[in-house]
Amino acid sequence: MWAADQQTPGRLRGAMRGATAIFAVILLAAIGGAEAAGFSASESCVVSAPGSTTCGAPTSRQASSEWIIYVLVKDSSGSACSGTDECTVASADITATLGGVESTSVTCTGGGYCMVVCSATVAGAAELVVNLGGGAVSGSPYSVNITTAVDGGITSDSMTSLIVSEGATGASVSAYIYLKDAYGNSVSDTTVICANVSIVITSQEDTAVTVIPTCTIVSPGTYQLLWSSEKSGTWTMEGVIGSRMLSKDVVLTPGTMMASLSSISQTFVPRAGEDGTIAISAFDQYSNPVTTTTMTWASVAASFSALDGGDNSSVAHVTFNAVSYVSPGLFVVEFTTTRSGNFWFQVSVDGAVVGGAA
Repeated sequence: MWAADQQTPGRLRGAMRGATAIFAVILLAAIGGAEAAGFSASESCVVSAPGSTTCGAPTSRQASSEWIIYVLVKDSSGSACSGTDECTVASADITATLGGVESTSVTCTGGGYCMVVCSATVAGAAELVVNLGGGAVSGSPYSVNITTAVDGGITSDSMTSLIVSEGATGASVSAYIYLKDAYGNSVSDTTVICANVSIVITSQEDTAVTVIPTCTIVSPGTYQLLWSSEKSGTWTMEGVIGSRMLSKDVVLTPGTMMASLSSISQTFVPRAGEDGTIAISAFDQYSNPVTTTTMTWASVAASFSALDGGDNSSVAHVTFNAVSYVSPGLFVVEFTTTRSGNFWFQVSVDGAVVGGAA
């Protein structure tokens, strides 16, 4: 009995080792069968639409925030996955980037096809990378060309870029119009010529004053509008370029101050020892109120006649402050005098005497 008992565990251990080996073989066979029947990245590829079996990503497509591609998922034998347990794919199994931007969504509905939504809004060459289960699908990465969005998307001034070189009155002003699509890509349009450009520029201060600019095509989709006016202020540029609406405000600044057209318009004469002011009306050569403050001013008392006697030849009794800007066309200079009498004040700008005196 004791000898038999000693042998029994050995026989059991041998039987257990045999059973374990058989189970391991069965398990490996099952695993190998799953690998053989599961999806294969190298056999899968991008197709044009569900139902298509022809591999290949689109080589060119218009810019869009929803740029859709389809992935045909196949098993290792090259057969489309039917969606059975032996060959299934989940949305998380597919990753994609277009132009370095990750896809926004992946939807797998069975039948072996998965829809991938990317965003491609920047025109130009881009690389499409599609991975399945961590491996690249057949043909990935793909080279694609993103073209500008459909022309019908350019319908408002917010989609048309207008760069204006704002200038002074009397000078030629250039407005460069760059046609853009809905995503800001430059549109190379060869169908719209200057005959299709109808722009009117109207003064906001006087709507009866209008200017029609001269159009020149710089390059397809780029137009230059040239115009000038002697009237300063804010102007509105409105019209159409082909079927595209355009509206843009443009500012014309006054020219340089013309001393001969300007004048000392008012003088507040104080008592001796108090502050006085001289008001200066400043205009450019087209009689527009001047707004620039870069002029060089000089204020002097050209002559003096004392009321209480004394030295009438001396004009050193007046102290002038700097000329300051108040509003368009109006400047003032403050002064102080210690004497009472008659003064003749003279103001000059950039070396030229202002056309009035007090």
